[in-house]
Amino acid sequence: MFDFWLPAAMLAFFNLIGILLLVAGIRELHLAWRSRRWEETVATIEESSLDPCKRKTKHGEEVIYLVKLQYHYQDRAGDQHTGNRISFSYHPTKQIEDHQELFDILQPGRKVQVYYNPSRPDQCTLVGGVEHGSFSSIIIALMWLSMSISVPLMTYWPDFSDQLLVRSMKVMP
Repeated sequence: MFDFWLPAAMLAFFNLIGILLLVAGIRELHLAWRSRRWEETVATIEESSLDPCKRKTKHGEEVIYLVKLQYHYQDRAGDQHTGNRISFSYHPTKQIEDHQELFDILQPGRKVQVYYNPSRPDQCTLVGGVEHGSFSSIIIALMWLSMSISVPLMTYWPDFSDQLLVRSMKVMP
């Protein structure tokens, strides 16, 4: 009994992670899609920084880079809001050149266009709409789910098929 429940519990756990990743990716894609029709206004960048972060890999540590910023803007009703999202698909990478170019543009005091959700003005982004990177979370989630389903099936499928094979055999005396 233990031989069956442990793999089943692990499969359920890994599938749950995959489903959560998929839901988060779909939500991110949906927001990116809707942001192309959000209200536009001008924002002023208050702070920006190019932050190196270390992450562990199987070969040691590597440095990834991310531009962090804070900007403020005023909605149509005249209320002030603060935002920090560059794009729904912006993520840290190892290519410092791309982040350096972005950092050079997004300096404090600079005015930039911002898209904000008129029904929730605190939701905002500097780049509205769907980009190629918007699909990365969904693709990763689908790959995760395909592995978390197929690996256990490949491991246990021969046991089930062997049992069926033995039961269906007719042995002659």
